[in-house]
Amino acid sequence: MNPTENHQPADDFPAEMRTDLLKVSFGLEWGRNELSQASNEQMLLFQQMLSARIAEMLDGALDELMAALYRLDVDERQVQTAFGLPSREAIAAEIARLVIDRQIHRIQTRKARNDQPPEASPPTEL
Repeated sequence: MNPTENHQPADDFPAEMRTDLLKVSFGLEWGRNELSQASNEQMLLFQQMLSARIAEMLDGALDELMAALYRLDVDERQVQTAFGLPSREAIAAEIARLVIDRQIHRIQTRKARNDQPPEASPPTEL
């Protein structure tokens, strides 16, 4: 079974919203840097696609899923809590939410770091 055959085609998203670790990890084309700027409709569609892909991985590629969550630096305790949910769909939806939240947090952290003025260098001695 092709892992992306149950997914909305990534071509529905603008080109600038495609690429990076989410694509590599889950076979979905969505750029981490655009997550915080996505419309509510796009965010919901992405979350549904990601949740569907995670559900597939729960059934047949659990090692790949866990490796992806590690690479994306999703909190292991929160993932363990998600695995305690009553259904596969609930687990997948919660893990998708955790992935998205982590990516948005990374975007915000990077933006805050880039928005800081550079520190003044000490004067050089002549």
